Amino acid sequence: MSERTAQLNIPEESGWLFVPYSFIGADVCGRKKPQAALLVESMVYSFSDPENSRVCRQSYADMRKRLGLCNDTVARSVRILTASGAVEQDKSRRICAEYSHSAPSRGLSGVEVPDFLLTEEFTIRGKKRRDGSVTPQRVRTLRPMEAVILSEIRRAQQNGAKEYATSDSRLAKQFRLNKSTVNEYITALIRSGLLYRAQEGRGCNGRYLSRYAVNEKLLRVLRKRKARENKQKQGKARETLFSAGKLTDDERARAAREIAARNARNTALDARTEREHWYAVRRQEAENRARRYLRIAEQDEAYSAAQKAVKRLDVAIAKAEVFRLPDLEALRRERLEQCAVRARRLAALHIGEEDLRPAWHCKKCEDTGFEIGTGRPCSCYSPPKGDDV
Repeated sequence: MSERTAQLNIPEESGWLFVPYSFIGADVCGRKKPQAALLVESMVYSFSDPENSRVCRQSYADMRKRLGLCNDTVARSVRILTASGAVEQDKSRRICAEYSHSAPSRGLSGVEVPDFLLTEEFTIRGKKRRDGSVTPQRVRTLRPMEAVILSEIRRAQQNGAKEYATSDSRLAKQFRLNKSTVNEYITALIRSGLLYRAQEGRGCNGRYLSRYAVNEKLLRVLRKRKARENKQKQGKARETLFSAGKLTDDERARAAREIAARNARNTALDARTEREHWYAVRRQEAENRARRYLRIAEQDEAYSAAQKAVKRLDVAIAKAEVFRLPDLEALRRERLEQCAVRARRLAALHIGEEDLRPAWHCKKCEDTGFEIGTGRPCSCYSPPKGDDV
């Protein structure tokens, strides 16, 4: 493991890549660096350190599994990087080649990208057309820059920001992309359920910023699934020996019990993970619908002013109930007037009060999976036929 991965606490088998900002959009061999080459270069940089004689030992098959690329794409990316001089390749070892990067091990800033974002398939929901029809949904893996943009927004949230305020122009400048390409990536992330836009900016040239937040609940589900798959891989060696008959009778009996217990545990975990993901998606859809209507209402100046007045009067009424009883009736009348103004503005915008609250698919559990009040598992759950992630 290299010094930079030790500083970032990213072991080679932990499932993270460090992508420096200076690698993104750089020119190699007279043209813009492909996104696949960016992933390969980031892997080599993350797990090599020539200053301390540490190298990255990864075969094409390892890179393919970890980065979600095919062997031809990995080979082409390695050729591009070695021809540009950014990566050095040593083929003297028989098992796999050794790679090292020419960049310094310290001083480069970047973003950490989880591996499962590159290999997991996501369902990209269709877009609604003007005639009311919906485009077909697609199931695919994330593009490398989609995973980088999502990880950048997540990094800002982990540093204390509740939401990440930016614009397509800012992201395009930061990652050396076209503005329309950034908009396409952001739209795909939103339609996959990984990202939601808490507030959409208005205007042009990046003067008005949109606010984004990552769906951490869905990421936790995916991380659990990835960890479970890794545990299953660790048990394959024992299963191979078990099936080959190279164990003693006692070892065979113990291995059979372990395999049966692991299969039962994995089945239960699969069902639980699917249930959590199913409810997370439904809850996200209801909350996003309420946010869209609230965003439209808040853009109306009269509604926004009335809403602020109602909140201010709520505080004033609470204080008057204790300290100023004579003023209480006047404050309540003023609050009713502001509520009427707010209702008229919502009616003018064709928005109802109920539209500002999440319209849960199930009233009994409010899309949590457990009945409100009793805590029992809700009967509204219908197992999906396929993998919806």
